[in-house]
Formats: sequence, structure tokens, C-alpha cells
Amino acid sequence: FSDGSHAARMRVQGAMNMIMSDFAREMSLESNVITRFEPVLTYINGHFAEDISLAYLAELMSISTMYFSNCFKRVFNVSPKQYILGKRLTEGQRLLLETNMSVKEIAYAVGFDNENYFSEFFTAKVGISALKFRNRQLPRSVVK
Repeated sequence: FSDGSHAARMRVQGAMNMIMSDFAREMSLESNVITRFEPVLTYINGHFAEDISLAYLAELMSISTMYFSNCFKRVFNVSPKQYILGKRLTEGQRLLLETNMSVKEIAYAVGFDNENYFSEFFTAKVGISALKFRNRQLPRSVVK
């Protein structure tokens, strides 16, 4: 509103309201979709160390397994399996930093059936081994 008139201010405010209404509508739709997944996310957060079946997660939402998997991936940009693995990794990181548990104990505690798979997965996702992570030996690229 370069001319500073009341009419110019109203035009700018009107344009801003239109833009914000589209944004608010999108946020409302996204929030509503995520709210639908709340029972699934709650279950995963409480049971990530267990064997979780897609069929059971789909059942929590009363939809088919295939539809659940597709919707989950569309909303969270990862498959349900990758989401669960991410939860396990996050908890593994916490246990490495806050406990004296061995890597093997942590692997089993967070739901991995095999210490080697946990170690390989950890290194692939974090970029350093679990032991280096525990000792805070971060690569230079992370330290910057």
C-alpha cells in the first residue's frame, strides 16, 4: 500500500485474507487427516518394540490394509514400516546416550530381532556406528 490510503490498506488486507483462508483450509484438512491417524500413532508409540502388523494398524482405523498403507504413506511421506523403524531408531539413540545398556541389549529392547541388523540400520541412517554415537564421536559434517 504505497499510497497509504484507506482503500489501499483494505485491498491489501482483503488479498491477505484470501491467501490466509486458503492456507487455513489446507491446514484444517491436514490436521483432520492426521487426527484420524491418532489411534495408530498412539499404538505405535506404545508398542514400537513389538511386532506390529499392518493389518492390526488398519483395523484400528477400520480400513483395509492396502488402503491404510497408501494413506499412511501419503500423509507421513514414509511407509508404516519405515515410521516404526524410525521410532525404534530414535529410542535406540536415547538409550545409547542415557543408559549403559550394550548395543545388543538396546537392539532387542527397541524391537530389532538381531543386533547386526540394528547396527547396520543405525549406521546407514545416522552416518556413524552406535558406539561412536554413544561416545559422541560425530563426523565433522555434523559438528559444523
